[in-house]
Amino acid sequence: MQLSYVNPNYVTFSNILPTCVAMRAIEECMDIHKRVFENGFASNVVVLKALIDMYANYGIIHKA
Repeated sequence: MQLSYVNPNYVTFSNILPTCVAMRAIEECMDIHKRVFENGFASNVVVLKALIDMYANYGIIHKA
């Protein structure tokens, strides 16, 4: 998407986060978290749930 200059939406973020968790790709998850804020989805309930689940799965409870 980045190479095609296509901006992600909340569906993109809420679906890619669980995939990264399943792949145990914590660095990519952190990058996606940063992009959530950059793209203005920090208050989207669906995306926030995916972020909470991500941090909980990694055992980073203080961020969850």
